[in-house]
Amino acid sequence: MMDLNLFIKSNNLEEKDSGEVSYFIWDNSSSLSITDKINLSFQFFEENPSYGSALHWAVHYKEFSSLNKSIFWSKYKFYLNSNMLCHKEQIEYSLWVDFFGSSDTGDEAWEELINNSSNEKIIEAVLPISGPVPYFKKEELYFKLIADKKWHELILLSLASSFFDVYGSIDVINARKILVALEINQGGETYKIFNEYIFKYNSKEDYQEHVLSQIKHSKRFN
Repeated sequence: MMDLNLFIKSNNLEEKDSGEVSYFIWDNSSSLSITDKINLSFQFFEENPSYGSALHWAVHYKEFSSLNKSIFWSKYKFYLNSNMLCHKEQIEYSLWVDFFGSSDTGDEAWEELINNSSNEKIIEAVLPISGPVPYFKKEELYFKLIADKKWHELILLSLASSFFDVYGSIDVINARKILVALEINQGGETYKIFNEYIFKYNSKEDYQEHVLSQIKHSKRFN
């Protein structure tokens, strides 16, 4: 495996920020194989846990072979299962923005992290950021978890992100049924806001139209 420090020094990258180093690894290093780039970029991410270090993975994901995808997802699972909070937060953000939020990669990411895993720490990390994942996929997971009350707060967070995320996916009628089955603190802020809106609007589109009308009204009087 290529040594990261040697790579950075030999390419005069010592003063570059994380985004520039990541760009150089992926787009200016034609002599490296995709496998080398994955390993090198994760070495860099280990030392520099920022979104700048991660942002090129999704861009080049379509170039990954089956083996490369296996290597890649094993890295994501490692960080999602770890107690390295800075690294974990950046991986979660990458998943939410770059993978779950894309029709090209969302299904594959969900399959790798949820359908091919029984790791509870990974499920705990994924549920709150699962808004953009197609609702029927999330609902399958809810039905598997709902018998155990320890998952109820996280199911609520998943439902809320599915409703409020710009690209969130939700079936309002079915989500209402899930919500009323949850045994959670109904005095919590997330529950109170979500409970109000999920029963006030019959679709996410109705809610978004309401938000847009409020914005237009506010601009008119400012």
